[in-house]
Amino acid sequence: MNTRVITKGYRLENWIQIIRDHKSSGMTVSDYCEMTGITRSSYYYWLAQVREAAHDQITAAREMHNLGSVSSGFQEINVVNAYGDGGGRRADIPGQVTVEIRGITLKVDSAYPVMQLADLLRQLELS
Repeated sequence: MNTRVITKGYRLENWIQIIRDHKSSGMTVSDYCEMTGITRSSYYYWLAQVREAAHDQITAAREMHNLGSVSSGFQEINVVNAYGDGGGRRADIPGQVTVEIRGITLKVDSAYPVMQLADLLRQLELS
């Protein structure tokens, strides 16, 4: 495997944790960055990279499952919280939301922006 790919994956994981830490802190981006010594430009750059990676994973999963056209209407979703859903399953990490739709599992941090999650779900619906 290419070392650049491995390095970027490591950096993404690191920044995912930083972004989660910021979201759970309740601080503004400016205050959080000042406190941690991170530049705002780095924070926003990596936030965009994390979002792009999430989008790419959804696109790849959609292509892998070859969903084709999805009819409009309600789909059953399963949201699993840190305490389990009563069915013996548990989320991989506390605060993670798992959405399963048409064979695709989408896992996002509960702090993930709701509007972006809705956009991702719409993209799945439109493909």
